[in-house]
Amino acid sequence: MNNPHNTSQARETAALLGKRLGMALDYAGIPERDHTATVAVFCHITKATAKRWLSGQSLGRVGSSLGLFDLAHRLRIHVDWLHDASLDISVDTAHFAYIVQSWIPAQVEEARRMLDAMLEAQRVEESAGGGDVR
Repeated sequence: MNNPHNTSQARETAALLGKRLGMALDYAGIPERDHTATVAVFCHITKATAKRWLSGQSLGRVGSSLGLFDLAHRLRIHVDWLHDASLDISVDTAHFAYIVQSWIPAQVEEARRMLDAMLEAQRVEESAGGGDVR
């Protein structure tokens, strides 16, 4: 029987999670030396597991981990951005998406206009040779 954690897609998702966890922690101003301990505490996992997540070596039980939601909330980052490769956006935009999800509907339309403007500016910067901002 095939182990789903050994698939190429699972390895890619684990690597993406590790990269984006590090980016989110940096964005929140948490020193790199404290990344492992922070993930361990807020995700309710061991430091060894946190280290594997951060290094992109393992997904563990990420899909069912309420701790990952807690960590994303504390870092003010939309949780889906941490592990969903289809959300090809910057950490700034992931932070903005987190904020928008808590707004009332009247604020959402204005937020959509702001997000569209941010994404257009990002596209312009990238097409002008601004490089990868992720």
